[in-house]
Amino acid sequence: MTRTGRALYNLDRELRFLSANEQALSMWGKQQDEVIGRRIDDVFPEVRGSEPLEAHARALKSLKPFRKVVRSPVLNQRIALEIHPSANGLSVSFVRLEPES
Repeated sequence: MTRTGRALYNLDRELRFLSANEQALSMWGKQQDEVIGRRIDDVFPEVRGSEPLEAHARALKSLKPFRKVVRSPVLNQRIALEIHPSANGLSVSFVRLEPES
């Protein structure tokens, strides 16, 4: 597998975006003002009921980190997803995985 740059974003306990780095915004095709302060499932309705969104909720409830390769409904491809919870919300990073040429 070939990896591309790491995307990072932070969510509050209500799953609203607090920040997102340029790599994440570029992958999503979004600008800061389209995501900051909005819930992840309002910005990306396609995540509702998905494994990645359920992992966000589990990590928030359990306060246990989550690491797994999942299919992103936003990017429509596999990503290596890492979720790190805290009392204030979630720090999330992901790397898009591309098949080897």
